[in-house]
Amino acid sequence: VQAIAALTLVGDDVKASASAVPDFSVNAEGAKTLVAIDGAYRTTVVRNQGMRDTRIASGLNACCSTTPKNLPVFGSPRYASSTPCAEITSCSDSVIYLLEPYHYVSISGGVDCTIVVGACARSLRMEQCERVTLMCATKRIAVRSCFECTFHLGIANQPVFIGDNRKCMLAPYNTYYEHLLEHLSAARIDPSMCNAWDRPVIIGADVTIKDQQSTWKQSGVVRISSGVSLISPDAFTPFIVPFRESASREDDAVGATTQANPFETPPSYVAALDVKMQRVNDIRTRVRDSSLSDIKRSELQGAIQAHFKEWLGASGNSRQIFDLSAIERDEMRAANSG
Repeated sequence: VQAIAALTLVGDDVKASASAVPDFSVNAEGAKTLVAIDGAYRTTVVRNQGMRDTRIASGLNACCSTTPKNLPVFGSPRYASSTPCAEITSCSDSVIYLLEPYHYVSISGGVDCTIVVGACARSLRMEQCERVTLMCATKRIAVRSCFECTFHLGIANQPVFIGDNRKCMLAPYNTYYEHLLEHLSAARIDPSMCNAWDRPVIIGADVTIKDQQSTWKQSGVVRISSGVSLISPDAFTPFIVPFRESASREDDAVGATTQANPFETPPSYVAALDVKMQRVNDIRTRVRDSSLSDIKRSELQGAIQAHFKEWLGASGNSRQIFDLSAIERDEMRAANSG
């Protein structure tokens, strides 16, 4: 990636963004602590403040390791002072929550995964992934040779795309969790300064198109390759992180203050979400105000529930519900035994 700095690109800000992406390795000197997830398949992996350590639904700890062994989660009294790096390799059909601050993050060889990274203090690299959805707050990101991936970013510097990237989409940051603001502070990321998600730097052939959703101050004209585009407002949806910490933990009460997405969402995307919410409210109002008999109302409710269960199964979300239930049981057993 260091070669980016030597390339001649149009525009001073493009040059600055390209040269700002370092050639980093999570195994480089100084990376004393590491969270490594390798080969996770059809499972859910969680590192979340309030948990004792890494949890994986299937219990196959061979695919998840830390250096040092049993590295505590951020916020734990045993947490090391050195911010860890994270490495996610060769995972497929899995959901991975790394809800803590990291120094560097590397993601490679992922297929059909959803990955949420709390905060990346330096830079994130993602390469050779297919159909991966990434949500991350970071200062920098470099993407190489990815296919059909979606990036929901709260990012301070322009995203850099290198090599053969196809059907990749950039989108505003779309989630939050209780300790997000605390982790952003630890990573020295200011949400008010993270507005570069829609201004990619493309290393390779590109074309100039018009995009009215761009916040770039050039009359809606964005320099972007055919392999990287901005998600349409109609396709933008929030992502819910399904964890809530126990209110009995007084030591974490101050940190658990994030109640909404701290990153700015462009007005066009907010308007599209409002339209969706209005449609839901309209349906609720029509059902509530209808003159259906109790029997018909019960039949309608049953039909809605049946379609919802069908969607859970078809989308794979039913497996994630079972995974999260298993992780919760493991965490409760660990807490009781401790």
